[in-house]
Amino acid sequence: MFLDGIKKSATLLVGAGLLSLMMVGCGSTNGAADVGAAPVPGGNELVVMDGNNADQVLASSVSTIGKVAKMIDDLVDDLPGVGVASSQIAQASPGIDGSVAVSNDDVAFSLVSRDCSKGGSISVDSLSTDGGTVTFHSCHEKSVILDGTVMITYHDGEYAARFTNVNATFSTGNLVLSDAGLTAKGSTFDFAIASASAMVQGIDIGIRNMKIHKDTSGTTVDGSIATGCICCQWINVTTVSPLGFQKTDLVSGTIRLSGANGTYMEVMANPNCCVTTTLNGKPYATYDSIKNLPQYNAVCPLP
Repeated sequence: MFLDGIKKSATLLVGAGLLSLMMVGCGSTNGAADVGAAPVPGGNELVVMDGNNADQVLASSVSTIGKVAKMIDDLVDDLPGVGVASSQIAQASPGIDGSVAVSNDDVAFSLVSRDCSKGGSISVDSLSTDGGTVTFHSCHEKSVILDGTVMITYHDGEYAARFTNVNATFSTGNLVLSDAGLTAKGSTFDFAIASASAMVQGIDIGIRNMKIHKDTSGTTVDGSIATGCICCQWINVTTVSPLGFQKTDLVSGTIRLSGANGTYMEVMANPNCCVTTTLNGKPYATYDSIKNLPQYNAVCPLP
């Protein structure tokens, strides 16, 4: 599911002992709330949207957002040393697949300096009664290879992490988080990115000021995104109505894509029908599903 694997149940290992973290300590993070802001793209940095490039705009934005969110999901789900157990934030968009949010307030962390199972290592510093700082040295666990630093905190039912210059390598590509953070509590999840870049299945993606919020009413995605397909110009993304997903596919809700000179597109997904798009306030195209929108490899040939 879209952002479906964010898990929240664990224990903290310190050396050979077990330390439960249920008290407030120093060196903590507020996760997404601590993330800074990058310059908002404007003027010539933005793409001018018109009938000549509307397909490229759609291919560069809608499916790309799903690909980035899937990498974030896998990154958090696979964080080695975080002692992830089986409780998770389940699909929170009602009526899409019938599932419900799962929460667990008896949460702590697994933080221990050690070698990783498939290569590399983890070192832990600045341990306190509510978390610590984990540095990953080409640590290979599950499906992700991690380099960089993550500050992890748990307090009063809230799980938070702050990513600084983290490079996550997947089988499909890589994600570099210069400054990012997550906060999860109960059925509410926030992930904020000040600046990041990604390469997914050969697609080069730039990200600024992206904020993903998920709760029982659905998901919102706001921020700026750029790909080589639109000559590295930016698209500002705003959620007009909460989004529902099946896996990484948008099935309900509305996204607005804004460009230069007041140009814009809107993508409206109706779970009972289809996906309709508009260009500068006028109908552009209707598709049977999100899968039928212009595909990156078709309208933006890879080098």
